[in-house]
Formats: sequence, C-alpha cells, structure tokens
Amino acid sequence: MLTKEEIEALPKFHRYLDKDDDGIPSRTLPGVSPKGAYFTRGSGHNQYGGYTEDSAEYQVVMERLLRKFKQAKTLVPTPVIEATGTSDIGLVAVGSSRGAVNEARDILARRGIPIDYMRIKAFPFTKEVEAFMAAHDKIFVVEQNRDAQLQSLLTLETDVPKSKLHSILHYSGLPMTSKEIVEAVIAELATRGARSCRH
Repeated sequence: MLTKEEIEALPKFHRYLDKDDDGIPSRTLPGVSPKGAYFTRGSGHNQYGGYTEDSAEYQVVMERLLRKFKQAKTLVPTPVIEATGTSDIGLVAVGSSRGAVNEARDILARRGIPIDYMRIKAFPFTKEVEAFMAAHDKIFVVEQNRDAQLQSLLTLETDVPKSKLHSILHYSGLPMTSKEIVEAVIAELATRGARSCRH
C-alpha cells in the first residue's frame, strides 16, 4: 500500500505493474493523491491499467496473477492444527464451526476415536494444509454450506486423493451442533469397518 508521499515520488503510478516480480502490484488508499487514481475495464487491461485487446499484453497480466497466487501462499495466515500425531483421522473446517467441532472431538475422544483437527484460516492454502492432508488416511471436511465449497477447493488445490475426503455438510440455517459431526463420523467409520471386514 503506497502512502501519499510514495505516490507523489513516482514518475507515474501503474496499478497492475509488478516491479519486484512477486506478482503483487502496489495499491493506493482512495483519495490520498490524484496521482494514484486509475481507471480500468474488467480484465481487458494491460499491466499499466490501459485498455487492451492485445493477446501478448493480456498474457502478461495473467502470468502476473499466477505469480501473485503462488506468493500469497507464503504470506497468508497458516492454519491452526491440533494433532497428537497418533491419529490417522483428520477433521478440516473453518472458524465458524469451531465450537461444534471442538465439542464433537471431545465426545469422540471419550468414545475412543481421537481425531486431529485443522482450522483453515486463509486461501490459497499454505504448505501446512498440504502436509496435514497427506498425514491422514480419512479426512472429514465440515462446512456450513450446501455445495461443499471447502472440499472442492481442497480437491482442486492440493494433492489429496478425493477418496480420502468425506463431507459433513450443514445448511439448515441453524447453528451447527456437535451431534451432527459425531453421528457422521461414527457412521462413516462403521462403513469403513464393514468394508475392511469384507476384505
């Protein structure tokens, strides 16, 4: 983020120009300096913020976005991980379900089912997310939406095999409870046990 003084010291401000090759161009605070103002149209702009239909200029912007995404993985908050290192079962969620998840983990632990927990705090996913996914054989993904968006992102953006993942979805409009999580985990583990017995 550039201050008024930094903007004024520039020969010219270019909103999408990546000067240090990290993929993340400078921004300005609205109204700080007229020199920092810019106008652009959707995605049809070049790295200087000007309108373009030139394929080569457009590709420069797209490649910069790829660098930005890779760099962001090293800058966003890392997940909160609570793991004993002895469980092959993981549970992944975001913060809004933390209360229900913590209570469910306590209940399951008392029943002899310890579960490691990862609370994802940011996207794109950091290397810690990838490591947690790789370290567990079965992963429950708890989310409070209909479309399993978090599981979809994990499938697309990490190397985790889709067969490892099991959705626990809640979208009734009411707060999620530990009961739903506990019942879903026990049901899936019972199914897995039944499959193992058949082999």
